Amino acid sequence: MNKWSLCVPAGRSLNDAFGDTTRGQVLAFEGVTALGFIIPYPCAASLLTSWNVDAAALISEHQLNFRRAQAKAWNAYTVFLSAGPANYGEQVALNVIEEDLTGTRKIARAGIGDVEQLRTALLPLLPIQSAPSLGAVDMPAEISQYVRRIQQSVRFLQQVDHSPNSITASLRVSHRPEPPRTMLGGVAPRTT
Repeated sequence: MNKWSLCVPAGRSLNDAFGDTTRGQVLAFEGVTALGFIIPYPCAASLLTSWNVDAAALISEHQLNFRRAQAKAWNAYTVFLSAGPANYGEQVALNVIEEDLTGTRKIARAGIGDVEQLRTALLPLLPIQSAPSLGAVDMPAEISQYVRRIQQSVRFLQQVDHSPNSITASLRVSHRPEPPRTMLGGVAPRTT
């Protein structure tokens, strides 16, 4: 099972959870089947300006780690998060970033201000969070319905003649060969 956790201590901002690198703050993560980086930006405009350069630099800096990760490297993510919200045009550009699979898979989201919004942004990386819910079932009614069907089937079978002659006759009737037909639908003449 793939488990992820991102702990932000109480009283600290989301940005305090990130460590500094040569590019600024980046958080590296690794699960059982995936790995990657989370890069925060103050606004959607700075994310859109810098994401490509930042992603290329991270991949270049950590290429040996990706090689050591072997099969897991095929499931590498770069997550770009903006604290500020995105307008319509910026949201369209964020969607284009997510469709770019060069180097790593990408998640690009704006308006991330708290841990719940962060969890929502990271849902593609998280395992299924809840069990499927099923509607209420009236079991006595369901059982009664199945019992009635079985009783109807038993009554039908009791009415059928099971003698060997009856079975043979029904097989002969149901498997009588049809005469050959022409392509126009008429019966073909017999050639004997």
